[in-house]
Amino acid sequence: MNDERDISPARLNAMRDALAEHVASEPVRAHRTRRRRVLIGSVLSLVAVGGVAIAGLRVLAPAEVVDTSIAMCASEARRNADGGFDGTAVAMSEPFNPGVPTDALELCTLMWEQGAFEPDFDPLSVPPEDPFPVPPLTVCVAPDGTAVVVPSDAPEICTALQLAPVAATTGPR
Repeated sequence: MNDERDISPARLNAMRDALAEHVASEPVRAHRTRRRRVLIGSVLSLVAVGGVAIAGLRVLAPAEVVDTSIAMCASEARRNADGGFDGTAVAMSEPFNPGVPTDALELCTLMWEQGAFEPDFDPLSVPPEDPFPVPPLTVCVAPDGTAVVVPSDAPEICTALQLAPVAATTGPR
């Protein structure tokens, strides 16, 4: 085993100087490394927060109903596990469903009045003389541009259901 007697004094002094230099520069390196890690972490956090904010604005931004051939009349203001809604999709365009209102809100209101969302509803029965009560209804826009009418009067219901509110420039169609 080597000890100090086997090492020349010049070599021993060189080793001590190298060790002293390394120890003296170590806090600066650790500080630089820590500062670099904090800076990289901060930049990545800002990018992540910005991405979430942009995605949130895209979902929350008002949109226009572009597909007026079909509408979704939801029976509840909640989404199913598969992302869909309980209720029914109704064709609104003339060739497919003549005589049916072309306004999604009007169509879904008519369905509520006829009892289409009642548990014992029979589609082949004669509509009732007294209309069923209609809850407040809100029109939202699905990502594919179709109207989704949900039973709620809460202004934020579209956002809560991850749908876009209807843009002010368009009517609820």
